[in-house]
Amino acid sequence: MSSHSQPYSPTGRSSESSKSNVEEDVWERASRPSQSNITFDGLGACNTPHDACEIGNLQAFEKMAKTPTFNINKADSVGRTPLMWAAENGHDKLVRSCMRMGANVDKVDINQGRTALHLAARKGHAAVLKILIEGLQSDKRDEELNREDKNGITPIFLASQLSRDLGGDTMKQLIAEGARYNANKMTIKTAATVMMGALRWKRKGGLGAAAAPPAVKAAPDAAPSPPPAITAA
Repeated sequence: MSSHSQPYSPTGRSSESSKSNVEEDVWERASRPSQSNITFDGLGACNTPHDACEIGNLQAFEKMAKTPTFNINKADSVGRTPLMWAAENGHDKLVRSCMRMGANVDKVDINQGRTALHLAARKGHAAVLKILIEGLQSDKRDEELNREDKNGITPIFLASQLSRDLGGDTMKQLIAEGARYNANKMTIKTAATVMMGALRWKRKGGLGAAAAPPAVKAAPDAAPSPPPAITAA
């Protein structure tokens, strides 16, 4: 795997270009079992429903969904469901289609323990987050909005790492729905990233007082709660 220089993408195209994203997404490099090679609308070849959701090919996805072996919550070789790929890449129509077919919003990937909410928040897809949150049962909403991945990272923390233009609406939406900023426990590496980003955030003015996340008392083994950073997740 070390011979690869770009994050895994079913289509061979990387949706991320920064060094930090490449490092974080290296686990996504994998191959998926091939089904029939289906191509529609010039969007590229789709071998699996996961492929279709990653590149945004709704027609191919819905055709595959009609096959007898289709399972909307089946994970691929990196533990992601079709919903997760659609959410991360901002394909709201595909997200709605997955939800109609019974996709589980609370399912986590096998490597980082992230849900579709984490993946959508990480890329600043506010419209997708709205669809996902609407699909949550009311008694699970708080739990899923503040769910920690394997590193103690919550969806709102990932959104806070984006630029103001990309992450501002996402942060506001998550806070309005009940997400608690920095309610997670952070590793030393993550805490250091936050502190460095906080300095840059302060110089740029942040989101403004009206949109600032509510203060949360940190656990004894957690880092202090700084303003959101603007570095990419």
